[in-house]
Formats: sequence, structure tokens, C-alpha cells
Amino acid sequence: MYGVLKWLPAAWLIGALLGCATSAESPLTVYQELDKRDLRIAEPVDRIQNYRISGWNYLDREHLILLDGVNRKYLVTLDRPCYGLQTNEVIAHTSTTSVLTTFDKFLVRDVGNVVEQCYIESLHRLEKTGAA
Repeated sequence: MYGVLKWLPAAWLIGALLGCATSAESPLTVYQELDKRDLRIAEPVDRIQNYRISGWNYLDREHLILLDGVNRKYLVTLDRPCYGLQTNEVIAHTSTTSVLTTFDKFLVRDVGNVVEQCYIESLHRLEKTGAA
């Protein structure tokens, strides 16, 4: 009997920890993140003028929003997770002309000063949903 009682608190603790791990909130999807910002995905675009890009917002490891001046926003989808996006305030991008296209990539300095190359899979214009 003593052996069972001795292990009971440990078993309860492990069960409680597993319960916490499985009930933790899962991250929001891209669509949920955009909905929170009153945005929706509009038509795909094949290029964005470089000189007009004024900022960016992190969504998740495969998506970011590019800001084009005051009113225009674009969803950038990467071809695979870019782990350094979440922890960086500054990113760079490559381009061979004055436009950003799906042939380009973002460069993110990751842990240990390693430059991570994050290739663009698609570009979409974002528009306001009109929700208040």
C-alpha cells in the first residue's frame, strides 16, 4: 500500500502536466490572424515595387505582411518556415530589379549570426474586410 501512495503524487503531477500540454492554445491560423486585423486575401500579384515597401509585420514562420506606403498591404507566403522571422526587427530582401517577386528571398539573421534565406512562394494583395 505504501508503494502505491508513494508514487501516486508523482503520477498525478505527470498527468496534470500532460493535461496542461494538451490543453494549451494552438497558434492562430493565417486566416485567423488576418481576420483579427480586419484583412482578407485578395488577388495574387506578381510583383511589389521595392521603393514603396515601408515595413512588415510577422504573422507566423511562413507568412508576413508587407506594408506599401500607408494603405496597401501584401501577404507574403514563404516556401518553408523561416525561423528567424519571429525574433528579428530588421530583415532584408533580394531582388534583381526594382520589384520584389516570387524569384526573390528574404534574408534573416538567425541564432549565431547565421543568415537564413527565406524564399518567396507567393504574393497576394490584402484588403480591408470592412468589419468594425
